[in-house]
Amino acid sequence: MHHTSRSFLNSQTFDADFIREKLYGALDSVDSIAAPEPVKACQPTAITEQDIRQILRERRMRAEHFPADLFADPAWDMLLDLFGARLGQRRVCVTAACAGASVPPTTALRWLVTLEQKGLVKRYPDPLDARRTFVELTEHATASMHSYFSSVGRSSNH
Repeated sequence: MHHTSRSFLNSQTFDADFIREKLYGALDSVDSIAAPEPVKACQPTAITEQDIRQILRERRMRAEHFPADLFADPAWDMLLDLFGARLGQRRVCVTAACAGASVPPTTALRWLVTLEQKGLVKRYPDPLDARRTFVELTEHATASMHSYFSSVGRSSNH
């Protein structure tokens, strides 16, 4: 009987170690997915706020030639708009960020929440008006935008 209980105990220890190992592996996987990937070191691009505004205008011009919903990309439009604002050292309120996405306000708000959850934007209250909230790119998102524009060059289609 003593042999049986020792075998059972060893089996439980093995099972606990096995489960612990699997859980740590799963946590590592979740951490690698949830943590933002490091941005490649790069020199800030020479792109300007005016360049970003031109890219946004070109994106809007497509609606004159194709169905507008064909190219709906509110997350990218918001990132571009916020990047332009950052380059121009301007603050953007949540309402303006949503309007710039060219989709219904509720859709834009959902995308803003998604961008926030992914660590790409952050909100902060207006210190002078409690009714208003500003939104801006995080440092990680800003570095990612610089990296993107360094990779594609300013003359590519956006």
